[in-house]
Amino acid sequence: MNIFEKLDLKWQEMHNTDCPLDSKQLTFNSLLSSEDAKKLCEFNYSGNRDLNNQNYRRFVRSMNLSRWDLTPEPLVFTKYDGSWVLINGNHRLNAQIETGKQIAYAVSIVRELEIFKILDQGKARSIHEILNIEKQVSGPIAYLFRSATFVRDPSHEDVHKVINTKVGNLLIEIEQEIKPPKSARSPWKSPSFRAAYVMAIELGLIEHEKARELYNVICHSNIKKWPDVFVSMHKQIMEKTIGIETGGRTLDNTNFMRGMYAFANSDWEGDHMSVHQSFRKKLKEMVPNYMKKYTLEEERMVS
Repeated sequence: MNIFEKLDLKWQEMHNTDCPLDSKQLTFNSLLSSEDAKKLCEFNYSGNRDLNNQNYRRFVRSMNLSRWDLTPEPLVFTKYDGSWVLINGNHRLNAQIETGKQIAYAVSIVRELEIFKILDQGKARSIHEILNIEKQVSGPIAYLFRSATFVRDPSHEDVHKVINTKVGNLLIEIEQEIKPPKSARSPWKSPSFRAAYVMAIELGLIEHEKARELYNVICHSNIKKWPDVFVSMHKQIMEKTIGIETGGRTLDNTNFMRGMYAFANSDWEGDHMSVHQSFRKKLKEMVPNYMKKYTLEEERMVS
């Protein structure tokens, strides 16, 4: 029985049932081919949102990596003027067409087209909510994926790969033991600076204990006790005497790049720190190289 035969059968059941709830909506599971998806997309409702490239690419990636699974969130169809209409699921089906894969879906049919108006109104859950961890732990990991790999929209599966490694442990250490200041302007609490702390340790630019001691000092001691390099960095950022890069998709992010330089050169003395191009170039090789192990599976698939 093909998907259209199943839809017609359920449509008849919905109209013949004595159950008042089933007379409004029925749901079943179905394994669809990419050809099925292509045919179903021809019935996309004109009121559906245009394809959002970020969502679309995220779905394609998840399907290609076999992370896509049957969920209770259905494709939704109804009949309008005697023809089937797809009112929810356009992004998923278009993504499936690109992958050419078979995908299992829950499929719902509803009696009224008006239900379209209240679909997809909820707020999507964030990575830290899905993984049940602090966003201060997931955020720096997501930043490293965005800035140091080709993964521009990391998923909870990507972040989960890293949580139980030393990187995850170091980020938990920051949040639960070092406890950076909550001040909105403090660079020490930013995801990119936390990522700098972790990477400086993991890349061997500074010993863990020394880095931890420094982080504690700049978070909880008077600025007079800070090493010169952190005083200079803080002053440059607070007074904006340098160009500030806040982008979350670049290793040139000011808090990250200067944070890495500060941890790597904690004994530096002076009034004005300057991150040399040679250091930037070296870092832009080392960090992506380190992060590569978390994307190897996908790189093999592409190659």
